[in-house]
Amino acid sequence: MRPLRLALLAAPLVALVAGCGGGGGVRLSREAYAARADAVCREFGPRIGAVAEPRRLGEAVGFADRVLGPAREEVEKLGALRPPEALDEQAERWLAALDGALDGLAELRSQARTGEAVGAVRAAGRVAARADEAAELARGLGLRACAGTGSLAGAVPDPSRLLPEGVVAVVGDEAIERAELDALLRQAARAYGATGRAFPKEGLPEYRALVANALRYLVQQAQLEQKAKELGVEVSEQQVEERLRQIKRGSFGGSERRYLAALREQGLTDRQVRGSIRAQLLSQALFAKVTEGVAVSGAELEEYYDTHREQFTQPETREVRHIVVKRKGLAEEIYRRLEAGADFPALAGKYSQDASRSVGGRLTVTRGQTLAPVGRVAFALKTGEISKPVRTIYGWHVIQALAPARPGRSTPFDQVEESIRRHLLERKQDEAYAKWLEQTEKEFAPTVVYAEGYAP
Repeated sequence: MRPLRLALLAAPLVALVAGCGGGGGVRLSREAYAARADAVCREFGPRIGAVAEPRRLGEAVGFADRVLGPAREEVEKLGALRPPEALDEQAERWLAALDGALDGLAELRSQARTGEAVGAVRAAGRVAARADEAAELARGLGLRACAGTGSLAGAVPDPSRLLPEGVVAVVGDEAIERAELDALLRQAARAYGATGRAFPKEGLPEYRALVANALRYLVQQAQLEQKAKELGVEVSEQQVEERLRQIKRGSFGGSERRYLAALREQGLTDRQVRGSIRAQLLSQALFAKVTEGVAVSGAELEEYYDTHREQFTQPETREVRHIVVKRKGLAEEIYRRLEAGADFPALAGKYSQDASRSVGGRLTVTRGQTLAPVGRVAFALKTGEISKPVRTIYGWHVIQALAPARPGRSTPFDQVEESIRRHLLERKQDEAYAKWLEQTEKEFAPTVVYAEGYAP
């Protein structure tokens, strides 16, 4: 039950025809207008509040009949009031919102009379949305009773009570059935079993979270389906068939028998697989449609290059060789033997505990990317010079510089321009699509109705 003031359903038919000037009376002050309008709402509130809210679709016709009569009568009185000139525009918007709510209630009656549950739910959602809008505008006009909660208890029907059995949500023109939700939950249960985890029991927070996520997915898919029609985006059966053939070739060697066996093992049907493929293709097609105008300018490319120089700079490197041992005494002995002319690769192969021993201890050290103690010594040595033992977390290192250090260098812009363009384009496309999805969700929000117990 949604308690709202009577004025939330009062359609200003007279006022919309004659303007906010109503019946041509004297303009009221702000205070007088608010007092007179609130008095009208308090007068009619109890009459509409006494109308029992429909508990099922079949009761919606009688509910609308009993509410529309007094609501229209109230409209005439509200429409006859003349606000101060400064409030004309705001009052007109308020009255227009009320008119929309009343139109929605009339549509609800029409849809319920013909047994169109989805249409009735959609109309009830429209009533609620326009009534909420009217309440907000009434508050802006300084109205209390007309924007409050005391005079129209139950006049805005709860759309969730109008859903037919077996439907868990309605999104715009589409109903989501419990069977669709159950199919996703069965897939989740099999995924849990495949990893050795116990599937959460009904009633637990984990189970409720799974249900909410599955239903959120189905709601988003319904939104995308309807937006695709609006944008002229289609996925043909031929496209679905071709993608399925690719999957069969890639995962099952083209074998229909292996494909069907995998479906049985996973508890899936061919129809479900095709539905999933279609949803993927539709999402990809919508992404392409929404982002087709996204581009990256030359200025953006140069700015990224200038502000991310480190990504395009190769640091200083040096070729060295080293021997790593655990004991300091052994490292000192190796150092003395090398200084006396012993063969470095031979000693590395015999003593070193590093994988480089197989190549005589050879190693390329990179400025800023090598163990700090090794890096400091390696770049400080003269070519051919051998270091005294250096300690790291891996042990004691004896290092010899084999060649002069190679200075770092930056990759020219023209060599990385295309890779930067791809990176920025992908990022901008992702951002554009995410923003579009968010806008789509907001657009559909007034049309999404959940059955009792399924609202997120």
